[in-house]
Amino acid sequence: MQKVSLFKKRMIGISISTVLVSVSAYAWTTDELNKTVNLIGTHAPSAGFVGFAEGIDSKCLNAVLYFDVSTPLGRSFQNALLTAKVTNKKVRIGYTPTTQGTICSLELAALQP
Repeated sequence: MQKVSLFKKRMIGISISTVLVSVSAYAWTTDELNKTVNLIGTHAPSAGFVGFAEGIDSKCLNAVLYFDVSTPLGRSFQNALLTAKVTNKKVRIGYTPTTQGTICSLELAALQP
């Protein structure tokens, strides 16, 4: 049996509670389950981005979803996504796609059981 470090347990708890609190304030049009985080990063000035092994169902720029890491919600997304990557957990994502291949914003990131 694999032991989960105290750090990982705390990160999972913080990520789940923060994301669940922030979910009720937004309404996204695309909701996808069972996503595997395979790319996560940031670039100046405060853009975070995430890509998934399975891809996404929309024509978003670079096939990634963006979020603002300078906000509490963006940091919650980043925590949940990093936790998913480190623990190999699947995530549920929500976003509103574009039809023109432009930037799509992440609006939900939740660890799945």
